[in-house]
Amino acid sequence: AAEESINYIIDSPLTPRHLPDIQTSAEFQKELNNEVQKALLFLLGSLGEIASELSELSEEFITLSANVQLQLSSNELLEQIHALRMKFIDRVGSKLLLLLEFVELNVGAITKIVK
Repeated sequence: AAEESINYIIDSPLTPRHLPDIQTSAEFQKELNNEVQKALLFLLGSLGEIASELSELSEEFITLSANVQLQLSSNELLEQIHALRMKFIDRVGSKLLLLLEFVELNVGAITKIVK
């Protein structure tokens, strides 16, 4: 969905070279503002999802910390710590990287449109 909206912005017929008069320019500005708002709403929604994931993983970390106090065997504890780290990387890290790419693409698209 993110790539579709980015492609829409980039491939939009509403580019500066297609705007001969002031009225069309105002319409272009309105359309551009709408697209920027869509991107920001997507970004905020994604950040909310990431915050939820972090909250869930933090609860798992608290449970794991309690298990440390119960003195689980060291191998079992190391396996659980490793599994939790991998969850952080898989669930949060990869989403953050995709979100960063989305932001970079949108900034690039908007820069091209504005020029």
